[in-house]
Amino acid sequence: MSKDFPRSLGRYKSIDSYDDVIESCHKLIPILRSRIPEADELRRLPDSTCEDIRKTGIARILQPSRYGGLEAPLHSMIDV
Repeated sequence: MSKDFPRSLGRYKSIDSYDDVIESCHKLIPILRSRIPEADELRRLPDSTCEDIRKTGIARILQPSRYGGLEAPLHSMIDV
């Protein structure tokens, strides 16, 4: 189910397809799991987690392409 998106994310990781988004999410899973104790202690997401989400481009899935986002369909965000 490789769906091409309108554009990449410029300074962020290039995510051009649905498969790229899913792959980026899968790579984050072990990292996020390892930060659970830190998140529990902070009672919020660690800054490093927020930065990782930004770097992968996942946070821009639904953002319109004219503003630098992927303009992906809603089902992509739901899958993520």
